[in-house]
Formats: sequence, structure tokens, C-alpha cells
Amino acid sequence: MTNPEMEEKLREAACFGDIEGVKELIARGVNTNSQHDINGWTALHWAAKRNHLNIVNLLCNHGADKNVTTNKGEVAAQLTSEGVIKVLLNAQASKLAPLPAAPVKETKLAITPNYIKNPPVAYQVDLSEKETPVVVEKKARVETMEVQPRRVSAVVAKPIIQQQQSQEVILKIRVAASADPDYVELELPREAMTLEYLTVAACEELRVEADQIERVRKMPNTRLRRDREVARLTDFQEVELVLRASSNGQMEEMEK
Repeated sequence: MTNPEMEEKLREAACFGDIEGVKELIARGVNTNSQHDINGWTALHWAAKRNHLNIVNLLCNHGADKNVTTNKGEVAAQLTSEGVIKVLLNAQASKLAPLPAAPVKETKLAITPNYIKNPPVAYQVDLSEKETPVVVEKKARVETMEVQPRRVSAVVAKPIIQQQQSQEVILKIRVAASADPDYVELELPREAMTLEYLTVAACEELRVEADQIERVRKMPNTRLRRDREVARLTDFQEVELVLRASSNGQMEEMEK
């Protein structure tokens, strides 16, 4: 496939939630910020529009620019109807405070890509490389043999057993030093297990402002600082959001 074809495949995979296809294309070096020639949409625009949380997070971790606009001036955060995605895309680099986002409005594209029409269930992008047939001569008779593709993508080859594995991690979360000591279960996509995503999703679930968070702690006493530490969390791990001192006082007043 040529580079423009691979860029279109990336937008297609992001649109339909094919996480393995997105990972494969990123591994091949496809530009995550490539835009459609007519409407200006990127893979991030499509992932946000279709509310694919794990793909939004994956693209952002591999250089996708949250501020790229479509030909109508829309950024990805304006296209999603999912609150967690909106907060994640609006998060500042220096802090997790959300920015105001314009209300989502349905817009009609100048064109409708082929992969939007009649999408199949559990869609997977075809990334296999086609080769031209080879002509073999044998006993004055010419036969055409079709050579099998040299490389089959992970999307096509992954076992059925792998597809059946759990795609989510269940964590137990709460606000530290809160009057309510109970934990709340939070489900996160395995592919979206980063510190920023965990913090934003937990704040959304516990109704806490992201800029009030001082640190995130794995119980009983381990501070989470890096994405790889978050990625190692297992099901039903207890996690606390530790608020800043001023925020704790505000929380106590509200609970009274």
C-alpha cells in the first residue's frame, strides 16, 4: 500500500474501533496527524466522534495533535459526546484542568468515505499486502500461481482466544480522607491505562475537579508517577485520589 492508502486505513481503523489495526499502522510509521484531502479529518477526529476511548488515548500517546482542526475549524474535543474523552482532549500539558468545550453539533461531511456506509460488526481493517501473480512455465504449458502475501497483519492473524480476553481492567477508587470511605468500581480499557487517563476517568466518576488532585496513590502506600506503573495495575486494585489541602477543606464543607 502507498503512504496515502495507509493514512486512509488509519482513519478507517480509528473510525470503527479497530485498536489492533491502529497499533499496526502506527508501528509501520503512518502519520497520526494525516488529514483527509477534502474534509480535513484525522484519525483522532474519527476516534473522538465515535467515542472510542482507548483509540483516542493511543493516538494521543503516539503524537496525535489535539489542536488540529477540520476544514470546518473543529477540533477533536468538539466532536465527541463522551465526557471523559472531552476532558482528556482538553487537558493541559502542565495540569489536568479541563478547558471549556463547545457543544457537540452534528455536522455533515462534504463526502462520505466508503467505510462509513453499511459498516460490518466487529470491523477489522485489511492490512495484508497484495502481490502480483507469478507465471510458472512447465512442460510447454503456462500456469498462473498466486503467491500468498508475505506478511499478514496482527489484525488478520490474531487468535480467537486473544479476542475473547478481557479488554478492561476493574479498579476500586475513592477520594482519600473523604467522609465516605467506600470504594467505587471503575472500568478502564486496557489500551488506555495511562496516568492521565486514569486520573481523568476517576475524577469524572467521583465528581472531583481534576485540578484539585495532588497525586494518585495505589493502596496502601505507593504513589503512581508513570504510565507503565498504571499499566501494571490488576483487577480490583485499590486506588486513591489525594486532594490538595485546600480541596480537602472544600470537600468536607460540601459533605456537611
